[in-house]
Amino acid sequence: MAQFLESWFKGFSNYLDALVSTERQKLMQHCGKACAESFVLSIYKKAWAESKGDINACIRMVLEGLAPEVMYEPVEEDGVPTDKCYDVVYTHCLCELVNNKFIDTPLQCECSRQNLLYIWETLLGKGNVSVEMKKTILGGDSCCVFRVTFR
Repeated sequence: MAQFLESWFKGFSNYLDALVSTERQKLMQHCGKACAESFVLSIYKKAWAESKGDINACIRMVLEGLAPEVMYEPVEEDGVPTDKCYDVVYTHCLCELVNNKFIDTPLQCECSRQNLLYIWETLLGKGNVSVEMKKTILGGDSCCVFRVTFR
């Protein structure tokens, strides 16, 4: 089975490399959603309900369930932290496909971006959040950083 999975995911990885950016985003949108729904979305939904819609309180509660693997760092504007923009930092890759060495292309990190986008749009509504990929471990960085901006 391991040999089959290794071979199958090699083909999948090659397909990711061949896709144009917009098609890759569409594929990873479904992957990120499925990943979120498998576990982590429930943590965010519970925190959102308990925080009564307060983004900062929600983030604090989420961190209780996900730290130290995940950190939310407020982004500063003119030296002052804003309540509308956070860098989400992953100290190590949390993707089981990467950790089990099925996929090693940095293009897979679009799944994580889509995962965060799906989670926050589920809580705040479509169009009320944007997520930008800043750094990735697969891209050679020491951690993954995704900038989440709330509107």
